Amino acid sequence: TLFVIIVFPHHLLMDYAGPRWMMIMGQLVSFGAGFPVFLVTAYGVLTNIYRSNIRWKMPSRLLALAVFGWAVGIVPAIIDGTIIDNQVMHNTQWVPGHFHGYRGRGVLPRVLALLFHVIGGGARSSIEIATDKLSLAIYVLGGISFSLAFLDAGHLSVPRRYAVHLPEWVPNDKAGSIAAMLVILGMLWFAGRVIMGLLRPPGDGGPETAADFKAPLDVGRSHAAG
Repeated sequence: TLFVIIVFPHHLLMDYAGPRWMMIMGQLVSFGAGFPVFLVTAYGVLTNIYRSNIRWKMPSRLLALAVFGWAVGIVPAIIDGTIIDNQVMHNTQWVPGHFHGYRGRGVLPRVLALLFHVIGGGARSSIEIATDKLSLAIYVLGGISFSLAFLDAGHLSVPRRYAVHLPEWVPNDKAGSIAAMLVILGMLWFAGRVIMGLLRPPGDGGPETAADFKAPLDVGRSHAAG
């Protein structure tokens, strides 16, 4: 909590004049509050998934994506909170690149995971299974590409909130637009699945239990494999 409060000066770089020590504190606290959380989260999730025999249905896939997106999404923020980098990328499209990263592949997948859990996240046919996997892949590819288009534009110092772009900036705009269409395509399938699931009669494919997320585990075989 303390780090969240005193990290605020990294938002003020290049905006307001301030004491030198405050700017340096903002950068150092960005590193101290960001990277340890990133490492602990990534390590904790991977160790929980490893050999857990988890059954990869849509809720579990989306939750894994959410943790990935939330962890990876903070890295551009830490980079932008570094004073020497902020001199190049402050108030550029790097900023929306970072928050589209952790919101589009961090916050939103958690909401979708809950919705798929509510409707009974398992697909009801082989076609639904295949389409779920394809839609998720399209969504992930589109989301990552969308963020990268912003980040690359920020690296080139393309400013935020400009209504008209120079010709040199247009290629990133086009790449981001194509990526956004992929995200929308994936979301349309997710929305259709959720709506149809909510319209099903009560008791027909309701929420899953914790046991539904694990396949039967052959303990002897598991230890033998180790």
